[in-house]
Amino acid sequence: MIHRPILRAGHILKSNHHPYHPFIILSSPNKDNEVLFVMCSDARKNVGQNVRLHLGDHPFIIKETALILRRAIRADIAKIASRIPSDFAVIGSLSEEVLRRLQNEAKASRNLTTDFKEDLP
Repeated sequence: MIHRPILRAGHILKSNHHPYHPFIILSSPNKDNEVLFVMCSDARKNVGQNVRLHLGDHPFIIKETALILRRAIRADIAKIASRIPSDFAVIGSLSEEVLRRLQNEAKASRNLTTDFKEDLP
C-alpha cells in the first residue's frame, strides 16, 4: 500500500514531470473538499504576477518565485494526494506567516478571480 500524505494549506508540491514546476496548496479544503492549487514559476518570466515567494521564505526557494494566480484551479485534495508519488512530490510546507502573507496578497491581487478569493481565509 502506498502511503498518502495528509495535505493541507501551505504544502509545497513539485511536479515529477517536465517542466517540474512547484505548486502550493493555498487554501484549506472547502465544503466540496477542494483546495486552491497554484503553480509557481520563475518571477523573472512572470513580471505581471505580483504574489511572490522570496529567498528565505522556504529553503526550497532559491530564486524569486511567482505564484501564477491566473492559472489557479480548485482541485480535490484527495485526488492531489492520489497523484503522489507518481506525479507530485511533497517538498515541504510554508510557515504560517508566509502562508498568511501569500493568502492576503492573493486576495488583493487582480490575477485571482473573485470566486477563488472566497476560498481564502
